[in-house]
Amino acid sequence: MRRALSFGLLIGAAAAVSAAPVSVYYYPWYSGANWDQNKFLRGKNRMNIPPLIGTYDNVVNRVTAKQHIEWSTNFGIDNWICSWWGPNSYQSNAILKNIMPNMVGTNMTFCLFYETSNFYGSNWTFGPTEVQLFYDHIKYMNDNFFSHPNYWKIGGRPVVVVYLSRQMSGNYAEALTRVRKDFNVYLIGDDFHFGPAEPDRHKNWDAITIYNSHGLKTYDGYPKTTGFIEGCRKNFQTHKKALVGTATKLMSNVIPGYNDRAQRLEANNYPIPRKVAADSAEGSTFNQMLTVGLEEGDSAVGTAICSWNEWWEDSEIEPTVVSPPTNVDGTADFTYSKGYMYEGYGATLLKMILAKAGRNATLAPALSVKAPAAAAAWGAGTAQTITWETEGIVYYVNLDYMSAGSWVRIATQTENTGTYKWTVPANATQPVSVRVSTVEGVTFNVSGTVSAANHAGRIALSPQLRSLGGSVSFLHLDGVRGISVLGLSGRIEKTLAVDAESVEWDGRNSAGTRLPQGVYRAVFSGPAGSVAKPLVISR
Repeated sequence: MRRALSFGLLIGAAAAVSAAPVSVYYYPWYSGANWDQNKFLRGKNRMNIPPLIGTYDNVVNRVTAKQHIEWSTNFGIDNWICSWWGPNSYQSNAILKNIMPNMVGTNMTFCLFYETSNFYGSNWTFGPTEVQLFYDHIKYMNDNFFSHPNYWKIGGRPVVVVYLSRQMSGNYAEALTRVRKDFNVYLIGDDFHFGPAEPDRHKNWDAITIYNSHGLKTYDGYPKTTGFIEGCRKNFQTHKKALVGTATKLMSNVIPGYNDRAQRLEANNYPIPRKVAADSAEGSTFNQMLTVGLEEGDSAVGTAICSWNEWWEDSEIEPTVVSPPTNVDGTADFTYSKGYMYEGYGATLLKMILAKAGRNATLAPALSVKAPAAAAAWGAGTAQTITWETEGIVYYVNLDYMSAGSWVRIATQTENTGTYKWTVPANATQPVSVRVSTVEGVTFNVSGTVSAANHAGRIALSPQLRSLGGSVSFLHLDGVRGISVLGLSGRIEKTLAVDAESVEWDGRNSAGTRLPQGVYRAVFSGPAGSVAKPLVISR
């Protein structure tokens, strides 16, 4: 939709914690009309790789914001930079109605992304009219957004990110001075792209950033071949050097890839593949960009990921359905995909954020089924109530039951109330086994792993874990007699006996093979019950 111009220790999860905030650009502009299945690469009529929660309406559907906030919190995103298109706009109403209320009580923050191109059109020369319009918009933000408890503030000053500030000319500095004086606002300008730094204009901003690092034709191709990622690092370093001696900070930029060809084919923009090379892993471009972004962004402003859900430019990291790679785009000559492979990546990119940053993910999500208990007598056709417990922020869950060796869906993205009334189907395997999972499927617990008799005692166990370089230290193991490490499928990769307060594990499975990096589950068992916690292995 946007116009393109040229673990330290967590409670329950180990990750490398970033010292700087991790932001994402968030677009609350989606309604039914904006999901044109021809106008974005992953649309039904191109590749059919939709969002995991399906297409959504940011104003009508409150579930959307809550699910996105849950994911952001649990995977280590600190802040949303929310696209704002003026007073009473659809986007503004979505923020007021669904984003602001649902952030209360979380560690998340948000700020506004001032969409200059919507207000000034092709006139980027600021005279009295433009200066006053800018002032009026910031005043509206002050009156309606800045006082919210979750609004992002730096040094007590509310943050506004200004799109394409590098296009501004005339008396725009006067506009910035006026709003700072009256509203104490912290202004981050999208003030550079590739090219030489302009310190005389950059110093007008509290911080500068590059909204999206796509652009130079020299980067047309796989990033490993073109040098795109190191080119981004050098660009950040060039501008940081130019800021020395000023108070202006640099917010770095991270993109997972880019492809806007289904939206604006006439521009003939080149795609940036999501893999650094043809034989690399899905998400490898994002993984390497994230490393650069975390290392180069100033600690006050950190890095900004473009984007959470800009589906029109295929820069989204929002979870998708899981599906195999394809380059089929509805044309005979791969007009839109340019032959590059795209797959339904699920929550892969969010796991990378958790592994590399994770500052906001202070309590990893965990779900534990209470009923049915092991060997519960739940006969076919009987009315029952599934119950479960939750740790951390989980707003919505999926429920499944076992039938002839396969999991069958009971409910998808249902409210996480801890209970669900259910009539046992005739084909349910006896004794009935039920699992509860987060919507993206990263954590789950199957009924029967904790029996009803000892379930109340599980809180007596308080083990912790640390992961470094693929090795894991299990700590505070009082009352723990065994540890099982499980993959997301539920397969037991390693079992460890415990006879001390701590246990070291080298990250190898029972066959002696080092486990690949990713998200696993550590189940701690003892006489008082069992506790399952997420375990992130990264190298």
